[in-house]
Amino acid sequence: MLTSLRGFTLGEAGLVITVTTVAWAGGSWWQSRVAPRIALGRLELIGAVLVGIGIAAMGATGLSHIPVVFAYLAWLVAGTGMGIAFPTLPLAAMTVTEEGREAGQLSSTLLTDTIGMAVGAGLGGASIAFATRPGGPGLRTGIVGAFTIALVGVAVLIAIARRIPDGRAA
Repeated sequence: MLTSLRGFTLGEAGLVITVTTVAWAGGSWWQSRVAPRIALGRLELIGAVLVGIGIAAMGATGLSHIPVVFAYLAWLVAGTGMGIAFPTLPLAAMTVTEEGREAGQLSSTLLTDTIGMAVGAGLGGASIAFATRPGGPGLRTGIVGAFTIALVGVAVLIAIARRIPDGRAA
């Protein structure tokens, strides 16, 4: 999107990804510090909302004439949200797991994470592939589809966040 539609070089687009990974690490660091004091459902909700804001802002930036500096800010927000949300679900699962069953619960939770990422990436990629086939509507439409799929995932995460027990990490 950034190289084809906005004219970024590969280095500039790669820097956006780097900003995202650093923000993810920062979000995870913050989450680990506050998890004992903030309800895990609230942490998940904070992370999901930040991811949603970042995805929406990135879509708007990549598909319009909004200044490209917002691409960096959008992925900074989304990366921070991922850093908060991603480790919170396994942590929440562990707080309600019976002693001695932690490994089984954690493996199930991590498998669900992996399947979710694979399905989301696959559907997003399929949207782009379908839209860019010969005679298809084009890259812009495929990207809108991929971002829509991501936002549906965020909506599901927000719904799940409301159901997480009000426990705190030990």
